[in-house]
Amino acid sequence: DKDKLIQLLNDALQFEYNDVFLYPREAKEIKDKNVAKIFEQFGLMEVRHADLLAIRILNLGGKPVWEFKLLSDLNDTKEILKRHLSNEEASINFYKKLIDEIDDAEIKIILRGIRAEEEMHRDKIKELI
Repeated sequence: DKDKLIQLLNDALQFEYNDVFLYPREAKEIKDKNVAKIFEQFGLMEVRHADLLAIRILNLGGKPVWEFKLLSDLNDTKEILKRHLSNEEASINFYKKLIDEIDDAEIKIILRGIRAEEEMHRDKIKELI
């Protein structure tokens, strides 16, 4: 069902846009320059993920939808990393489920690529913790 696929892709877009704003914002706040640089890179990757999803939604005849969520402030780098670890795990699990649910081979390739990068983010965050 095309409408359901568009909704699922919009759900994925929500994950990506949350991180599009969160990673760069925290990169400016984190004192550890190594972590800040990694967060800046992750933020750029999340923009690319969001663009890929938005383009696919448009190609299916849908409208990319994103709901702004307030970002909570954390000052402790370890707590920030733990939050991102949790966010990345949720995103990875969502992509695994989504890949299993859809039949479109081209979209599956895109989602597998995004999931692989999210897994890389998760692994790097675990290393930083």
